[in-house]
Amino acid sequence: QVINDICKNLSFPGQLQRYAAADPVLFVDIETLGLSPKTSPIYLIGCGYFDNNGFNISQFFADSYQDEPYLLQDFLSFSSGFKTLMHFNGDKFDLPFIKAGAGYTAWSTTLMQGAARSEEHTSELQSR
Repeated sequence: QVINDICKNLSFPGQLQRYAAADPVLFVDIETLGLSPKTSPIYLIGCGYFDNNGFNISQFFADSYQDEPYLLQDFLSFSSGFKTLMHFNGDKFDLPFIKAGAGYTAWSTTLMQGAARSEEHTSELQSR
């Protein structure tokens, strides 16, 4: 309930409000068991997005190493409905991990094309 109350009152300062109102934006962050996409799996992908009911949070969790492909498949399927990915330093960390884990399939290619369009947005979220 606390998260629902926070999300109902969530607003973005300055330039982020413009991006949050765009058609449709998915805020993405991942958690991994290391720093190398070659040797460390993703165990959690957190997403936030706006719809008619306000701000929503979805999480994709892998209970084991063997579940990472299912986590990625579910996330990539879910994210395909969004036109823009917004992330903090995701082009250097999150997206390479997702790409390495998903392999070079049609849906990972679609995700990467969406991520390329979000480069402008990424710079808005990086610390200055």
